[in-house]
Amino acid sequence: MFQTNVCNREEPVDTSIAKSSITEPDGLTKARLLDVAERLFADHGVDGTSLRQITKEAETNLAAVNYYFSSKDGLIAAVFARRLEPLSVEQSALLDAVEQGAGEQPARLEDVLRAIIQPAVIGEGSLHKGHEPFRRLMGRVFTEPGSQLQLLVKNQFEKVSQRFDRLLTRSLPQLSPEEVFWRRQFLVGALHRVLLISDKPESYAAPGLHPSFEPHRMVEQLVDFAAAGFRLPPSAENQKRGNP
Repeated sequence: MFQTNVCNREEPVDTSIAKSSITEPDGLTKARLLDVAERLFADHGVDGTSLRQITKEAETNLAAVNYYFSSKDGLIAAVFARRLEPLSVEQSALLDAVEQGAGEQPARLEDVLRAIIQPAVIGEGSLHKGHEPFRRLMGRVFTEPGSQLQLLVKNQFEKVSQRFDRLLTRSLPQLSPEEVFWRRQFLVGALHRVLLISDKPESYAAPGLHPSFEPHRMVEQLVDFAAAGFRLPPSAENQKRGNP
């Protein structure tokens, strides 16, 4: 699935070490492989990290990777699924609640936005606390052109994104689908930036300013900020092109 430039070749496997690794209690070897892969992918990129580097730091071997993930591609997918699946599941559940609460009426815009923002900041699938390497890895996804990882992330959130767009379109009928698309990208960019600097926001502040990151307050600030942006009238350019 991924066109990685390393580790597609066959490498010798020491099966005797693998047997001891895969029987380690509570899947510790699997978790260690995921942790190490996540950090190395964030530091060096997916193509810049070999399975040998990962297994060396995880103190296991290539057979353990094959046992748990089948291949490097399987390991890559598992690194992302571990962080993104809980987030998308929680966002889907909150969108369910918003949609059911609205009934036949358009959902309140702030409720729709909160269903997307809240899980990323303070939910069970939050990317705020303890996931600094993964936040950096997501930065690579968005900034490295042609990355196959972009497709993986897109597929992970495809259903959530479609529902989000549908609810936004109902709440904001004055906006064209293209306007909704771009404003959603602005929201995703703002959310990712906030999460990226959440551990040390003071490092990005002007001298003498000491901002604090308070998750619950940040959710509401982001909801208010995004709602104001989404409620802006359609752009003049879109009106010229005949869009609503």
